[in-house]
Amino acid sequence: MGADQAEIDAMAVSIEKAQREREEFTNNSPLRERVSKKFLNAVRRKRKDPAWRPFGMLSGGGMWFELRVDARMRRIWGWQRARKVPNSVFGLALGRNS
Repeated sequence: MGADQAEIDAMAVSIEKAQREREEFTNNSPLRERVSKKFLNAVRRKRKDPAWRPFGMLSGGGMWFELRVDARMRRIWGWQRARKVPNSVFGLALGRNS
């Protein structure tokens, strides 16, 4: 039973480390600006308003815009994580356990 608890503790530590890495990546990556610009251009095309900008909390679309950019950054981080660490918890979830 002690070995099981040790495995659980080790997995919890690795999950916490992965969460910290994801937060650092999504908030500090130079890629975030590029993702934001591409998404902004797509929204402007869809709305047919080349001057649209995200502002405000709800009605202006600012919060929605940032949440969508965050979601894309998390997805990119997940793809990169799955490629780099195939035996991690994330690799297990994707069926990449060797």
